[in-house]
Amino acid sequence: MNFEQFQLPGFLLRDLFKESLVELNEIQQTNDKKPDLKDNILGNNQKQVLILVNNIDAQVISDADLTFLLTILHACKLTLNDVVIVNFATMEDITYQKMVKDFKPKIVLLFGVKQASINMPVLFPDFQVQSFMDIRFLSSPPLQGLQQDDTIKRKLWTGLKQLFLS
Repeated sequence: MNFEQFQLPGFLLRDLFKESLVELNEIQQTNDKKPDLKDNILGNNQKQVLILVNNIDAQVISDADLTFLLTILHACKLTLNDVVIVNFATMEDITYQKMVKDFKPKIVLLFGVKQASINMPVLFPDFQVQSFMDIRFLSSPPLQGLQQDDTIKRKLWTGLKQLFLS
């Protein structure tokens, strides 16, 4: 018998190489991991305000949308340090339960994200402040559409005043 044809039984290999053998299934699971929710965020979440956007063209948020959003935040006496921005379009299987667990928000702003798409059991119309599980929610159309429509901006501002300025 040739050395190249010699094979040790599996139990013996396992005992000889306890610290250095890795099962192939473990390697495949590691490589197949989905991106963590916290990998694609912007902001420091100091005031526990979660902003969920839906932007397929950016990692988190486009420059134009960020500029507009910063204007909104400034009017609400908030900064990027106070909030956390998550792009719904870049996350798979994102749910409100996971967001609540990861970010512990007191307020959630949804821009272009419907409640059903994040598995919320309640539905509410845009611009209506809604409480659920001790969290206040405000839903709105996408940021891109808000920038050109003053009527929609006024409706959003009414909801934002209820959340942040009253």
